[in-house]
Amino acid sequence: MTCTRGLDRLGWDESWSDTVRTYGRCGQPARVVSTDDEGISAVLGADGLVRTSLGGAALAKLAEDPDQAPCPGDWVVVRQWPDGPATVELVLPRHNTVRSLVAGGASGPAMAANVDLVVVVLPIEQLSAATGGPDAPRGLPPRGGDIPTVVVAAEGRSAPSGAGAPDWSGAHGVEVLRWNPKSSEGMARLRQRLHGDETALLVGAPRLRSGLLAAMTGAIPVPQRSPPGGTDRLVVVPGGGCLIDLSRAGVVQTGRTRQDPPG
Repeated sequence: MTCTRGLDRLGWDESWSDTVRTYGRCGQPARVVSTDDEGISAVLGADGLVRTSLGGAALAKLAEDPDQAPCPGDWVVVRQWPDGPATVELVLPRHNTVRSLVAGGASGPAMAANVDLVVVVLPIEQLSAATGGPDAPRGLPPRGGDIPTVVVAAEGRSAPSGAGAPDWSGAHGVEVLRWNPKSSEGMARLRQRLHGDETALLVGAPRLRSGLLAAMTGAIPVPQRSPPGGTDRLVVVPGGGCLIDLSRAGVVQTGRTRQDPPG
């Protein structure tokens, strides 16, 4: 029997349940938190955080298609074996995929998946420098699919509190929120944007990204342990919703993913 207790706060809904039934794979659903280069994933399911390796079916899929390697944000089916180990048996088809852009503009491997919102955190000075012209702020990922983008403009010492951030929502389809790292200003609106069950991809300046992550989670990252080498990770926001902290991202590309029927 499939157990989905508490998974709604991670973004699980009836559509994912339908997908699991379509594939008919035995096991329990879980969401990938982090991965490493050895094929080990930390996944979060109804019973908490579990360390997994790839099962035979998942390894066969990976041999056919390298894009089938789990990444943060993926939904997977996990099988718990009687002698203790847990294995990922299936990576469910992704709603969308986040990739890095490599040399020549080509797309790199999947870095994150199933994202509802892209959050770019930048210094407010970087945004204010463009107020006199039509250019969007540097650091925005290229738009892909229908994934909305929010820019979080962080106030710094050189920017007075309340300094205006330009509005690119008309020309560039993004919303700009002002955030004061010394207070909770701006956090309530960002939490509202997660709707209690959505997943936001967090990219931008490392120091500011780390501060925003702490502010959103109460400075208690969940989970508090992950496989060695797993730097990109999914973090649960108290009250519902998730952030995927994409530490390796420079320029990222987001796009819808075609879902193939089960084979």
